[in-house]
Amino acid sequence: MQRDIPIREVTEVGLALIPEEAPDVGELWVAHIVNLKEHSLRNVLVNVQGGGEVDGNEKRTATVRYLIEEIGPLSSHKIEVMLPEVLSVPNRFWISFSHDNYLYDKKFIVPNDAREIMELVGIPVLHCEGLWFD
Repeated sequence: MQRDIPIREVTEVGLALIPEEAPDVGELWVAHIVNLKEHSLRNVLVNVQGGGEVDGNEKRTATVRYLIEEIGPLSSHKIEVMLPEVLSVPNRFWISFSHDNYLYDKKFIVPNDAREIMELVGIPVLHCEGLWFD
């Protein structure tokens, strides 16, 4: 029965992490969902969770869920501000949304060393530099 359900690939939707400076904290990263489609995404559910091993100890962040009614065409939506401590473990962004009467979902994995192994690139729609996951 499950094999009868078509699995459609998620395209033209990405996750951007944008660096920002905060006076008392230092560097922060702001996560955005970016819609590159010519149509809106509806009922966007975002599940964010971090976890992994740091200095030999298992660390987990709280699981946070967001519901966004709509992300317009060629636009973005800010998800959350991430402190450097949160980025010290891998983070998973699991996104589900409705488009063309079909429910899509995609996982974006942000490795704990993303800031060191990835280069800042131009982020579409936001017109700034950051880390891009598609």
